[in-house]
Amino acid sequence: MANDRPDYGANVFPFDRLHSKSGLNEGGGDGTSGDMEARVARLEKNVDALAKDVSDMRVDIGTLKENVRHLPTKPWMFTTLASMLTALAVVVGLIVRFIPHV
Repeated sequence: MANDRPDYGANVFPFDRLHSKSGLNEGGGDGTSGDMEARVARLEKNVDALAKDVSDMRVDIGTLKENVRHLPTKPWMFTTLASMLTALAVVVGLIVRFIPHV
């Protein structure tokens, strides 16, 4: 037997065969993945910044929810408007009633 490895099918390859086709150099990190540590460090820094931004957004959303909770509702606005119009009608009625006509 020339090949001691079992045959798993056409789409399964041993790791060493895949690794040699990937174009990455083994060992010292001077191949296409040479600056991998710098890229990972940059990504970790960006993820930390994103996590801070998300926590800030959560605080802002909580503040907005609290502010919206204190806004007047439609029934309150309609009731207040109706009360003001009623009061205005009473004042106009009293003015018309008690001011002498010429």
